[in-house]
Amino acid sequence: MHKPSIHGKYGMMKLYKCLLLLITIFLISCEKDPLINCNCTLPYKDMLCKTYLFENDKCVGYIDYSYNTQLQKETEDYLSVKGKVEKTISYTYNSLGFISEKKVNTISPAKTERISYTYNTSGKLEKLEQLENEVLIKSKTFLYNDSSKLQQIKIYSNGVIDSLISFEYDCDGKLWRESFFNKDSSLSSYQIHQFYFNDIESVNLFNANDVYLGYNLWVHDSGGKIISYAEYNQTNDLVNKTTYTYENNLLVKETTIDGFGKVISYNVYFYS
Repeated sequence: MHKPSIHGKYGMMKLYKCLLLLITIFLISCEKDPLINCNCTLPYKDMLCKTYLFENDKCVGYIDYSYNTQLQKETEDYLSVKGKVEKTISYTYNSLGFISEKKVNTISPAKTERISYTYNTSGKLEKLEQLENEVLIKSKTFLYNDSSKLQQIKIYSNGVIDSLISFEYDCDGKLWRESFFNKDSSLSSYQIHQFYFNDIESVNLFNANDVYLGYNLWVHDSGGKIISYAEYNQTNDLVNKTTYTYENNLLVKETTIDGFGKVISYNVYFYS
Protein backbone atom coordinates (compact mmCIF):
# COMPACT_ATOMS: atom_id res chain seq x y z
CA MET A 1 0.00 0.00 0.00
CA HIS A 2 1.29 3.42 -0.93
CA LYS A 3 2.11 5.60 2.10
CA PRO A 4 0.73 9.17 1.75
CA SER A 5 3.33 11.91 1.31
CA ILE A 6 3.35 14.93 3.63
CA HIS A 7 2.72 16.86 0.45
CA GLY A 8 -0.57 15.01 -0.08
CA LYS A 9 -4.02 16.05 1.09
CA TYR A 10 -3.75 14.69 4.65
CA GLY A 11 -0.17 15.79 5.01
CA MET A 12 -1.07 19.34 4.05
CA MET A 13 -3.88 19.37 6.63
CA LYS A 14 -1.49 18.18 9.31
CA LEU A 15 1.08 20.77 8.28
CA TYR A 16 -1.61 23.48 8.31
CA LYS A 17 -2.64 22.55 11.86
CA CYS A 18 0.97 22.64 13.02
CA LEU A 19 1.47 26.06 11.46
CA LEU A 20 -1.75 27.32 13.07
CA LEU A 21 -0.56 26.10 16.45
CA LEU A 22 2.82 27.80 16.01
CA ILE A 23 1.15 31.08 15.00
CA THR A 24 -1.11 30.91 18.06
CA ILE A 25 1.87 30.34 20.36
CA PHE A 26 3.69 33.23 18.67
CA LEU A 27 0.75 35.59 19.16
CA ILE A 28 0.43 34.63 22.81
CA SER A 29 4.15 35.23 23.25
CA CYS A 30 3.80 38.65 21.62
CA GLU A 31 1.05 39.59 24.06
CA LYS A 32 3.27 38.70 27.01
CA ASP A 33 6.45 40.11 25.49
CA PRO A 34 6.13 43.62 27.06
CA LEU A 35 6.42 42.02 30.50
CA ILE A 36 9.88 40.81 29.52
CA ASN A 37 11.04 43.93 27.66
CA CYS A 38 10.59 46.65 30.30
CA ASN A 39 13.40 49.02 29.36
CA CYS A 40 13.56 51.47 32.24
CA THR A 41 15.99 54.35 31.78
CA LEU A 42 15.42 56.20 35.07
CA PRO A 43 18.51 57.80 36.64
CA TYR A 44 18.49 55.82 39.88
CA LYS A 45 17.99 52.19 40.78
CA ASP A 46 14.71 50.86 42.25
CA MET A 47 12.48 53.61 40.87
CA LEU A 48 9.06 52.35 39.76
CA CYS A 49 8.84 52.72 35.99
CA LYS A 50 6.04 50.46 34.78
CA THR A 51 2.98 48.59 36.08
CA TYR A 52 1.08 45.94 34.11
CA LEU A 53 -2.60 45.49 34.94
CA PHE A 54 -4.34 42.12 34.63
CA GLU A 55 -7.98 41.11 35.03
CA ASN A 56 -9.07 37.46 34.82
CA ASP A 57 -5.51 36.59 33.73
CA LYS A 58 -5.71 38.94 30.75
CA CYS A 59 -3.60 42.07 30.38
CA VAL A 60 -5.92 45.10 30.23
CA GLY A 61 -3.24 47.78 30.05
CA TYR A 62 -0.22 49.26 31.76
CA ILE A 63 1.04 52.41 33.48
CA ASP A 64 4.21 54.35 32.60
CA TYR A 65 5.78 56.69 35.17
CA SER A 66 8.01 59.75 34.82
CA TYR A 67 9.83 61.84 37.42
CA ASN A 68 10.99 65.43 37.76
CA THR A 69 14.54 66.58 38.52
CA GLN A 70 13.84 66.21 42.27
CA LEU A 71 12.97 62.54 41.59
CA GLN A 72 9.34 63.15 42.52
CA LYS A 73 6.73 61.30 40.52
CA GLU A 74 5.55 63.72 37.83
CA THR A 75 3.17 61.74 35.60
CA GLU A 76 1.36 58.43 35.33
CA ASP A 77 0.24 57.45 31.83
CA TYR A 78 -2.45 54.76 31.67
CA LEU A 79 -2.24 52.95 28.34
CA SER A 80 -4.22 50.24 26.59
CA VAL A 81 -2.60 46.94 25.63
CA LYS A 82 -1.98 48.50 22.20
CA GLY A 83 -0.10 51.43 23.71
CA LYS A 84 -2.81 54.10 23.36
CA VAL A 85 -2.90 56.63 26.19
CA GLU A 86 -6.31 56.51 27.89
CA LYS A 87 -5.64 58.62 30.98
CA THR A 88 -2.83 60.78 32.34
CA ILE A 89 -2.28 61.79 35.97
CA SER A 90 0.17 64.60 36.69
CA TYR A 91 1.47 65.86 40.04
CA THR A 92 2.66 69.27 41.27
CA TYR A 93 4.57 69.78 44.55
CA ASN A 94 5.01 72.65 46.99
CA SER A 95 8.33 73.91 48.39
CA LEU A 96 8.23 71.31 51.18
CA GLY A 97 7.91 68.46 48.70
CA PHE A 98 4.24 67.72 49.43
CA ILE A 99 1.77 67.17 46.60
CA SER A 100 -0.08 70.44 46.02
CA GLU A 101 -2.08 69.41 42.96
CA LYS A 102 -3.09 66.26 41.15
CA LYS A 103 -4.57 66.45 37.65
CA VAL A 104 -6.42 63.57 35.99
CA ASN A 105 -7.01 63.91 32.27
CA THR A 106 -9.26 61.18 30.83
CA ILE A 107 -9.28 60.91 27.04
CA SER A 108 -12.60 59.16 26.41
CA PRO A 109 -15.04 60.30 27.54
CA ALA A 110 -13.14 63.58 27.79
CA LYS A 111 -12.96 64.74 31.40
CA THR A 112 -10.50 66.74 33.46
CA GLU A 113 -10.33 66.30 37.20
CA ARG A 114 -8.16 68.42 39.46
CA ILE A 115 -7.47 67.86 43.15
CA SER A 116 -5.72 70.56 45.17
CA TYR A 117 -4.10 69.99 48.58
CA THR A 118 -3.56 72.58 51.34
CA TYR A 119 -1.41 71.94 54.42
CA ASN A 120 -1.18 73.55 57.85
CA THR A 121 2.01 74.91 59.43
CA SER A 122 2.79 71.44 60.82
CA GLY A 123 2.72 69.92 57.35
CA LYS A 124 -0.58 68.10 57.95
CA LEU A 125 -3.18 67.98 55.19
CA GLU A 126 -5.75 70.67 56.00
CA LYS A 127 -7.98 70.89 52.94
CA LEU A 128 -8.66 68.97 49.76
CA GLU A 129 -10.69 70.26 46.83
CA GLN A 130 -11.88 68.15 43.90
CA LEU A 131 -12.95 69.80 40.65
CA GLU A 132 -14.31 68.27 37.46
CA ASN A 133 -13.88 70.36 34.31
CA GLU A 134 -12.93 73.21 36.69
CA VAL A 135 -16.22 72.98 38.63
CA LEU A 136 -15.88 72.31 42.38
CA ILE A 137 -17.83 69.15 43.18
CA LYS A 138 -16.37 67.96 46.46
CA SER A 139 -14.07 69.17 49.21
CA LYS A 140 -12.76 67.88 52.52
CA THR A 141 -11.44 69.67 55.59
CA PHE A 142 -9.20 67.92 58.13
CA LEU A 143 -9.13 68.76 61.85
CA TYR A 144 -6.43 67.54 64.26
CA ASN A 145 -6.27 67.27 68.05
CA ASP A 146 -3.54 68.63 70.33
CA SER A 147 -1.46 65.53 69.64
CA SER A 148 -1.59 66.23 65.88
CA LYS A 149 -3.73 63.14 65.34
CA LEU A 150 -6.56 63.33 62.84
CA GLN A 151 -9.77 63.99 64.73
CA GLN A 152 -12.37 64.82 62.10
CA ILE A 153 -12.97 64.99 58.35
CA LYS A 154 -15.80 67.10 56.98
CA ILE A 155 -16.93 66.28 53.45
CA TYR A 156 -18.75 68.84 51.30
CA SER A 157 -20.57 68.38 48.00
CA ASN A 158 -21.20 71.49 45.90
CA GLY A 159 -20.30 73.64 48.89
CA VAL A 160 -22.82 71.98 51.28
CA ILE A 161 -21.77 69.55 54.01
CA ASP A 162 -22.50 66.00 52.93
CA SER A 163 -21.03 63.81 55.65
CA LEU A 164 -18.54 63.69 58.50
CA ILE A 165 -16.00 61.18 59.82
CA SER A 166 -14.67 61.28 63.38
CA PHE A 167 -11.66 59.43 64.82
CA GLU A 168 -11.06 58.24 68.40
CA TYR A 169 -7.85 56.80 69.85
CA ASP A 170 -6.95 54.50 72.73
CA CYS A 171 -4.60 55.33 75.59
CA ASP A 172 -1.63 54.14 73.50
CA GLY A 173 -2.47 56.60 70.74
CA LYS A 174 -3.68 53.92 68.31
CA LEU A 175 -6.80 54.45 66.26
CA TRP A 176 -9.73 52.79 68.05
CA ARG A 177 -12.92 53.95 66.36
CA GLU A 178 -14.01 55.63 63.12
CA SER A 179 -17.57 56.96 63.07
CA PHE A 180 -19.40 57.97 59.89
CA PHE A 181 -22.19 60.55 60.07
CA ASN A 182 -24.80 61.76 57.58
CA LYS A 183 -25.24 65.42 56.71
CA ASP A 184 -27.90 65.74 59.44
CA SER A 185 -25.31 64.52 62.00
CA SER A 186 -27.04 61.14 62.43
CA LEU A 187 -24.76 58.12 62.74
CA SER A 188 -24.47 56.08 59.55
CA SER A 189 -21.95 53.39 60.55
CA TYR A 190 -18.78 52.87 62.54
CA GLN A 191 -15.62 50.77 62.64
CA ILE A 192 -13.69 49.39 65.60
CA HIS A 193 -9.95 48.80 65.18
CA GLN A 194 -8.17 46.02 67.04
CA PHE A 195 -4.41 45.44 66.99
CA TYR A 196 -2.74 42.09 67.59
CA PHE A 197 0.78 40.73 67.81
CA ASN A 198 2.66 40.01 64.59
CA ASP A 199 1.48 43.34 63.09
CA ILE A 200 -2.11 42.24 62.47
CA GLU A 201 -4.95 44.78 62.48
CA SER A 202 -8.63 43.85 62.41
CA VAL A 203 -11.35 46.41 61.60
CA ASN A 204 -14.85 45.35 62.66
CA LEU A 205 -17.74 46.99 60.80
CA PHE A 206 -21.12 47.96 62.29
CA ASN A 207 -24.17 49.89 61.13
CA ALA A 208 -25.85 52.65 63.13
CA ASN A 209 -27.89 50.05 65.06
CA ASP A 210 -24.78 48.17 66.23
CA VAL A 211 -25.42 45.30 63.81
CA TYR A 212 -22.20 43.53 62.87
CA LEU A 213 -21.48 43.75 59.10
CA GLY A 214 -18.16 41.94 58.81
CA TYR A 215 -14.51 42.83 59.18
CA ASN A 216 -11.35 43.76 57.29
CA LEU A 217 -7.99 42.21 58.15
CA TRP A 218 -4.59 43.82 57.54
CA VAL A 219 -1.33 41.88 57.92
CA HIS A 220 2.08 43.61 57.88
CA ASP A 221 5.62 42.31 58.19
CA SER A 222 8.01 43.39 60.93
CA GLY A 223 9.18 46.28 58.76
CA GLY A 224 5.68 47.67 58.30
CA LYS A 225 5.14 46.51 54.70
CA ILE A 226 1.66 45.24 54.00
CA ILE A 227 1.53 41.49 53.32
CA SER A 228 -2.21 41.04 52.80
CA TYR A 229 -5.58 42.76 53.06
CA ALA A 230 -8.84 40.77 53.27
CA GLU A 231 -12.55 41.61 53.51
CA TYR A 232 -15.05 39.33 55.27
CA ASN A 233 -18.84 39.54 55.29
CA GLN A 234 -21.41 39.38 58.09
CA THR A 235 -21.02 35.61 58.43
CA ASN A 236 -17.21 35.94 58.42
CA ASP A 237 -16.88 34.41 54.96
CA LEU A 238 -14.09 35.74 52.78
CA VAL A 239 -15.27 38.25 50.15
CA ASN A 240 -11.89 39.06 48.61
CA LYS A 241 -8.23 39.12 49.56
CA THR A 242 -5.22 40.97 48.17
CA THR A 243 -1.69 39.70 48.74
CA TYR A 244 1.52 41.63 48.14
CA THR A 245 4.77 40.04 46.94
CA TYR A 246 8.17 41.68 47.45
CA GLU A 247 11.66 41.16 46.08
CA ASN A 248 14.59 43.06 47.61
CA ASN A 249 12.03 45.09 49.63
CA LEU A 250 10.29 46.24 46.44
CA LEU A 251 6.66 45.43 45.66
CA VAL A 252 6.68 43.29 42.52
CA LYS A 253 3.17 41.83 42.44
CA GLU A 254 -0.26 42.56 43.89
CA THR A 255 -2.84 39.77 43.54
CA THR A 256 -6.56 39.84 44.37
CA ILE A 257 -8.69 36.70 44.74
CA ASP A 258 -12.41 36.33 45.36
CA GLY A 259 -14.09 34.36 48.15
CA PHE A 260 -13.64 31.11 46.23
CA GLY A 261 -9.89 31.55 45.77
CA LYS A 262 -10.11 32.55 42.11
CA VAL A 263 -7.67 35.22 40.94
CA ILE A 264 -9.71 38.16 39.64
CA SER A 265 -6.92 40.68 39.09
CA TYR A 266 -3.23 41.29 39.61
CA ASN A 267 -0.65 44.00 38.97
CA VAL A 268 3.01 43.44 38.12
CA TYR A 269 5.56 46.17 38.95
CA PHE A 270 8.89 46.88 37.26
CA TYR A 271 11.72 49.10 38.50
CA SER A 272 14.79 50.73 37.02
